Amino acid sequence: MNKTSSTPAVSCTSTPGIPIDAQPYMPACRRLFEQGEHILIGVSPENSYFSRERIAALVKWAQPRFTGIDIIYVDQHIDTMYVASGYTPQKAASSATRTIRDTRRRVRQAVERAGGPGPQVRVRALSECMDLPSYQATRRRIEECLSADDQLRQACEEHVRYILRSRTDDSPASAGAEAEKLQAGLAYLFAEMPVLFNTPEILGVSSSVFCYHSIMPVLRHLYDSAIRHQAQGYIVVKPIEQELETRS
Repeated sequence: MNKTSSTPAVSCTSTPGIPIDAQPYMPACRRLFEQGEHILIGVSPENSYFSRERIAALVKWAQPRFTGIDIIYVDQHIDTMYVASGYTPQKAASSATRTIRDTRRRVRQAVERAGGPGPQVRVRALSECMDLPSYQATRRRIEECLSADDQLRQACEEHVRYILRSRTDDSPASAGAEAEKLQAGLAYLFAEMPVLFNTPEILGVSSSVFCYHSIMPVLRHLYDSAIRHQAQGYIVVKPIEQELETRS
C-alpha cells in the first residue's frame, strides 16, 4: 500500500523560479518536514536521475526551509556490484573509483551552483559515517532485526531485485549469476540503510527527513519496523523538469 495516497503533495516555491513537488510519505513525515530541522539528500552513484541541475535545485529549495542540509553520496560496494555484473576485480576497482570520483565532482559542482558549502550545507561520502559509533550501533540493530525476522529480510531482497530489474545492464557479462548480483545489492543496501532509517543519531540532529525522487520499495516494508528512528521522516521530492530545462 502506498502511504502517500493519504498525504497530499506540497508544491513549494520557497526559492523563486525553482518549484518543487514534495510529498511526505505519511502524516508523521509531514510534521517532521514542516519542522524544518534537517534534510538529507541521498545520492546513488549509478542513478542517472541525480544530475548536477537536479541536485542544485534541491539544495536551493531546501536552503530557506531547513536549518541543516546534508548530502551523502554512496561510495561503498560499487566495485562489488561491478564484479557481480561480470567485471574482473581490477576492472571493477578502476570503474568504481571513476564512478565515485564523478559522483563527488557532480555533487560538489551542484552545491557550488546553489551557493557553496558551509555550516548549513554539508557534503560527505557514506564511508565518512561508517566509523561513527551511532552508525555502527544502527547497523548492528538492523542486522539483528533482519536475522530475527524473515519477512524483513525478504523485503530487502525484493527491494534489490526491483532495482536490478530497473537497470539496463550493459556490463561485459550481463548474464552474470543472479545470486551474486543479489548479494552485492544487499551489501550496498545494508550499508545505506542506517542513514535511511536513523539520520538523527548518526548525524547528531534532533529530527530529519530523507528525500528521494521516488518511494524506495524497502520503505513500504520497513518503515514501521523497529529499525526506524521515531524522528526520521521520508519525503518524495521532485524538481519540476520544465523549469530545470529552461535554466540549464
